[in-house]
Amino acid sequence: MEYLSRHFKCFYTMKIVLLFIVQIAVVLYPSALIAQIMTFNGAIVQINSGAVLTSNGGVVISNSSSVLNNGELRVTKNSTLTLPGTLSIVSASNVSGNGNYWVEQDWINDASFLSGLSNVHLFGNTQQFITSSNATVTEFHNLNLTGNGTAANRKKSLVNVDARISTSGQLALNNRELETQDNLF
Repeated sequence: MEYLSRHFKCFYTMKIVLLFIVQIAVVLYPSALIAQIMTFNGAIVQINSGAVLTSNGGVVISNSSSVLNNGELRVTKNSTLTLPGTLSIVSASNVSGNGNYWVEQDWINDASFLSGLSNVHLFGNTQQFITSSNATVTEFHNLNLTGNGTAANRKKSLVNVDARISTSGQLALNNRELETQDNLF
C-alpha cells in the first residue's frame, strides 16, 4: 500500500508540474527567433517592441490563442511545407497590437484581428489572398502591398471576404493590384 501511495503522489505532483508548464506564456523581448513553421495552439504570445519573430514556413494561430504583437512578425515562403508564407488566425483566437506583420503569401482570418496602429505588409512575388472561410471581415490599419511579381502575380486578392482600412489608416498599393472581385473594400 505504501508503494502505491508513494507512486500516486509522485504521479499527482508530475501532473501539477505539467499543467503549470502548459500555462506558461511566451514573451519575446528585443531579439530574433526563427522557425520553419509555428503553431500557437491555445498559447499566449507577446512580441515586444524591437523583437522579431520569423517563420520560414507559415504561422497558424489557433484554439483561442492570444497574440499581442508590438514588434515584428515575419512569415516567409522559404519552406516546402504546406501553405508556406501564410498567416492563419483561426478557432476563436485573438491577434492585436501595434506591430508589423510581414506576410509573403496569404492572410487568412477566421477569428479576431484587432489592427490597433499596426502595419500589414503583403510582400510576396506571387498572387496573394486575403481570405476567410467564415466571412470574417478584416480591418487593417495600414496595408502595404509590394512585391516583384508580374501579370497575375501582381495581384493581392480578396477571396470570399470583405476587408477595410481603419478610418485613420492607409492603403499603399505601390505598383500592385488589389483585386476585390465581388467583395467590398
